[in-house]
Amino acid sequence: GYENFVDQQIDARDFIAVIGNEGIPRARYDLAYESTFKQMQAAFKEKPPENFDETLRSMVLGEMMTFSAAGQFARSLQLKVTPQRLATQIMRLPHLTGPGGAGRAGGFDYDYYHKVFRPSYVQRTGENFEKALERELLREELTQLAHDSFGPWHRALPSSQNPEDLLAAWIRHYQQSLKVESYLSRS
Repeated sequence: GYENFVDQQIDARDFIAVIGNEGIPRARYDLAYESTFKQMQAAFKEKPPENFDETLRSMVLGEMMTFSAAGQFARSLQLKVTPQRLATQIMRLPHLTGPGGAGRAGGFDYDYYHKVFRPSYVQRTGENFEKALERELLREELTQLAHDSFGPWHRALPSSQNPEDLLAAWIRHYQQSLKVESYLSRS
């Protein structure tokens, strides 16, 4: 469909970086940076260190690129998120179900989701909500795979690498094989 065509049209005005075949939307980066900046700024009692802004921008982008690489790594291992799991996760989101959420009488509000939430999400982040959620679920699948595969070894041989460190090493190695373009200096 249309989204697949748009994904192929990567433009530095819309994306802060491209890693492998996935662009990181500038709007999503801006939200992540602003959130992290506020958290970090509150941690400093005095003036932040020199080059704080530049370092923080680079750190936020690095984390987003690693997260993107993790999703691509998961797909390379043939991990998938079924449409049913994606739909179930969406329908369980507290802000889309009642009480207090958008849902009527505690249920999922399909019209609100499609007419209000999804367009608002795209406007704020520059990306499709389902794709973002799928990326999060793939990361969970990858983490679970690492724990299931190597957790028993780590418990039996405590001197061995723990599953989280092993997974981080795999992702770093995989990320090195991806083509990376960063447009951070054009921000």
